[in-house]
Amino acid sequence: MIFSLQGHILRAAANHEIQSPGGQITKHLQRKIWDIQPAGVHPWYVRPMNVHDEIMCPRSATLVKDGQIRAIVDEVIKEYKERIPLLKMEWKDNLTTWGDK
Repeated sequence: MIFSLQGHILRAAANHEIQSPGGQITKHLQRKIWDIQPAGVHPWYVRPMNVHDEIMCPRSATLVKDGQIRAIVDEVIKEYKERIPLLKMEWKDNLTTWGDK
């Protein structure tokens, strides 16, 4: 039993080293995407949601131009690519809800 617990702890620690930087990168990306949303009372343009090292961002097709969010994603990836050469992010366009993932 103790070896099982030790193995679980080692896997969690190794996973943390991967997910923690990924979480920070996606939080930075989420902040950049929020810049599209005007301050104050407005209809929703974007609805980014960050979970660990993953980000989902439904957008209003009528209020956000096609490719606008993808350009932000590409910009953030390019910014980090010098420090993390193998960095990549899968991205689906045209989500209307978080459930479309």
